[in-house]
Amino acid sequence: MRIESKGTHAFPVEVLSRFTGEATGRLLFISRGDGVGTANATTLVFSLRSVTTIGAPMHSDSAESRLYQPAMLPLAVTSGVRVRVRVRVRV
Repeated sequence: MRIESKGTHAFPVEVLSRFTGEATGRLLFISRGDGVGTANATTLVFSLRSVTTIGAPMHSDSAESRLYQPAMLPLAVTSGVRVRVRVRVRV
């Protein structure tokens, strides 16, 4: 692809977040030059940043028990996305 002086071109960039939090990266466009006037060639570097957050919980439960007495709490786990997920529960 060749972009003329003062020209523009759109490059779509998609991100698929797998974890919550901040992710950073770099996108590089490296010029090959034309073999003759390589002095006009340039490299473009873009710093990318994505922040993924989780919204409010869809449901919450609570349990009460005496001190050192276990309490059983059945949990129904559902996913808010249509992607297969591995669920991990921490208390």
